[in-house]
Amino acid sequence: MKEHLGLSTEETLFHPRYDAFSKLIVKTDLQGAKIRVIQSKCPKLLGLAGIVLLDTKNVLKIVGDDDRLHIIRQSVCA
Repeated sequence: MKEHLGLSTEETLFHPRYDAFSKLIVKTDLQGAKIRVIQSKCPKLLGLAGIVLLDTKNVLKIVGDDDRLHIIRQSVCA
């Protein structure tokens, strides 16, 4: 994602440009994007990969590599 937004890979939460980066991520339309969960508070989501069907404020619906529909709530680990 950072490469597509023209940002360096060294930027972290404490980097001065993090605020600008986080605002771009929030505005990004993820529908149709191929994604993989690499970090989560919910261990069962780690490694989940697929294509985003629906991206709303609270839910991501992903068709996984296993051809199943996965519904991920963005606020809690269910």
